[in-house]
Amino acid sequence: MANSTQEAFHEVRSRRNSKEPRLRQANIVLDAVTEVIAQQYGAEKKQGGDFPLTAYFAALMSFLERRDSEGSMVAAIMFLLGKVLKHVSPAVLRSRSERVATLMCRVLTDHSEEPVACRWGIECGKMLLASLHPKQWAQSNKAAQKISSQAHLFRALLLFATDLRPRIRKSAQAGVADILEETAAGTNIEGDTTAIRPAMNHLGSIVKEVLVGELQQCTPKECQGAMFACGLLQKIIHVLPPAAARSVLDKLFELAAKGSPVLLIQSMKTAESLFSEDPNGSGDPDSKQSRSGKERDLQNRLILDSMDTVLAMRPHVADVDANLAYLKALLQGARSVCNDSDLIGMGGLSRVAAIVSTIHPALISPKGEVAKASATVLRAVMAECVPVIVDREAKAGTGVSYDEIVGAVVTILSYRYKTAWQHAFAIASSLLRKVDVTKLKSTARILLALDSLHQGTLSNKERKYLESAIEAAIMKSGIEAVLDVLPLELPTTNCNAIRDGGTLQSAFERSRSWLLPVMQSAVKNGPHRLAYFFQVIWPQLEEMEKTSNALPKIGKEAEAKMMAGLVEKIWECFPSFCVLPTDMYEALGKYAMPWAKSIQSRKDDAKSCGCICKGLASFVGSVSDGPGVGVGGSAEEDEDDDDAETKEDKKGPGYAERLLKLGV
Repeated sequence: MANSTQEAFHEVRSRRNSKEPRLRQANIVLDAVTEVIAQQYGAEKKQGGDFPLTAYFAALMSFLERRDSEGSMVAAIMFLLGKVLKHVSPAVLRSRSERVATLMCRVLTDHSEEPVACRWGIECGKMLLASLHPKQWAQSNKAAQKISSQAHLFRALLLFATDLRPRIRKSAQAGVADILEETAAGTNIEGDTTAIRPAMNHLGSIVKEVLVGELQQCTPKECQGAMFACGLLQKIIHVLPPAAARSVLDKLFELAAKGSPVLLIQSMKTAESLFSEDPNGSGDPDSKQSRSGKERDLQNRLILDSMDTVLAMRPHVADVDANLAYLKALLQGARSVCNDSDLIGMGGLSRVAAIVSTIHPALISPKGEVAKASATVLRAVMAECVPVIVDREAKAGTGVSYDEIVGAVVTILSYRYKTAWQHAFAIASSLLRKVDVTKLKSTARILLALDSLHQGTLSNKERKYLESAIEAAIMKSGIEAVLDVLPLELPTTNCNAIRDGGTLQSAFERSRSWLLPVMQSAVKNGPHRLAYFFQVIWPQLEEMEKTSNALPKIGKEAEAKMMAGLVEKIWECFPSFCVLPTDMYEALGKYAMPWAKSIQSRKDDAKSCGCICKGLASFVGSVSDGPGVGVGGSAEEDEDDDDAETKEDKKGPGYAERLLKLGV
């Protein structure tokens, strides 16, 4: 006990000779209190301050009961009391809570203009109320005829939470948050937790009464109190009972929709806190997951309704800060939905789609910061939320929300503002990196939109961003899926341009030769079959080679050069097909001989022969070193069975050796 006393007053006693008036006054009061305690104990004053802390607690409380004390004296007493309460047992505080709460209310009422007394009164009140057992709050709630002094003190702290003085306001807001969190967590109880919910409901009703009253006094032009209320809500919204939270938020959003941009910003930050599971990162056990079933449903409904309200509160296009806060809140709302199966089951996915549809016009905002922030939000939604939407809707057999998102992306790609194109291509890339075109056919609309833009007048930089989106699709869905939507249309006798009666020049123009460099870099990083190149591309390649050799004989030198250049680009794609194809061993057995013969027959063509040999080197390395499954292979192909791996490891070098024996 002596050590606790010394620890409590160490800071005060060590600065006895301080020039700061507050500390000098505190030492005077401490000496006087120690003198009184020494007389009560019948002993001489002890400089070491080794009397029990409870004695100091009782003596300081007695000093407070004197209403004729000056403000500076009360401030010193509250300062010392705050030091004592940090070391007093919660059980002692609970046993004297009624008396202490009454005195704290008196101090906060009589000395509200004295900053030090007020601030330490708030601190002491917080420590007292945070130590209460939930049953004490529940019992106070039942005694409707008489409001307890503890409830009066909590209401006083709430009033100071919207005080004009920053330090007072900050201290009160932190105190209210601590009280609610401690009560919700049941820190002061063991075993039975049934009293927690009635206690929280009682505290929630007080919060609702005070904050709604504060908001009702505000007007759209005079809304400073509402902004201070937002600061408090951002700290407590995650523990506030849903019914109380709804009443306060409804009033806040109603006022913010008509109020100043500053209030709108604070309202958006409050909504963001609501959408966050635990905004303070405290791991609060009273988060949504620990609520009762009924209350969890109420909380989920509150979140979804608040998302609808926020979506409708779109700020003015010229208000940068409000738009940034708006976008940030909506992103947190989308994440909240996709991380909670209950919210998804209550129609949350349609809200995510609505967020995408609402946000994308901001990409053409005249404010660069807003356009950039909206692009960041949309990319995050594509990367984090779209996979969840795809998975959930696939299980449900629907695709409404995903189709709406695809429609929004297509609309984004239709913007004719060059400033938006870079963002549009990045958004499309984020989606294509997550969705398999073969499983969701509507995704093809995005590929077709990209193809249409590529045919327009793009700068080299813009073209690079567009091609990165196609590259993402190839890496996720595979080259076959992409070419099924965007066929190469190589200038052969079977291409549409020739069959429609067009010229060879028109066939060159209508071909998607721009895909070839993209294929060269992307095919090896996605699921692909070597058989596709041999069965589909190789025959066209041989025809184009023959055409290239024949064109000079009929005087078409320019077309011959164009054809030869196109053939060269196609051959450059071949090595990429040879890196870990999904049909590695099947293709090896089927195409080893024609592969080898092709090398022998093209010894005089350094470019094509070099590409074929480079492909062979990549293939042999893949067979020798890889497990036999290409990038993006299925789970069945990429099995973890140790015996299967051993079998493949032994099989690979054998096939490589077989290929090399063919005389290559």
